[in-house]
Amino acid sequence: MELLPRGISGGELARLEDGWATLLDEEPDVERLLARGALLFGLAARLLGKPDPLIEAAGRLYAHQAYRHSGVPALHWPMEELHQLHGQRFDRHLRPLTALARLAARDARRSTRPEAQATPGRAAALLWHRLSGRVN
Repeated sequence: MELLPRGISGGELARLEDGWATLLDEEPDVERLLARGALLFGLAARLLGKPDPLIEAAGRLYAHQAYRHSGVPALHWPMEELHQLHGQRFDRHLRPLTALARLAARDARRSTRPEAQATPGRAAALLWHRLSGRVN
């Protein structure tokens, strides 16, 4: 009820389901997961009234790392997204959302295992992102 007046259609929300449904597959389709992340971040940015051309790349980066945190080996590194986001600054209204992409960028640079939650390094990364707006 709240989303329709704000320009988010039921069809757009329904497209999110495909990215979640693939997690039930024996081998989840990474591309469907990345598409869900891009759509989720795009919709959230629209709801915040701050659409950004790079928000979908941030969503794909986050979705890739969330998939990696699930314990399933990643099929590829999100280098394209990291390159797209390098040096870009997000609006302060988007930073609570793009902070997730900041943590994903930090994890993407680690060689094998994602960093544990609630470490001082992750807290510092979040603080720097809040101040600078940069994902990497």
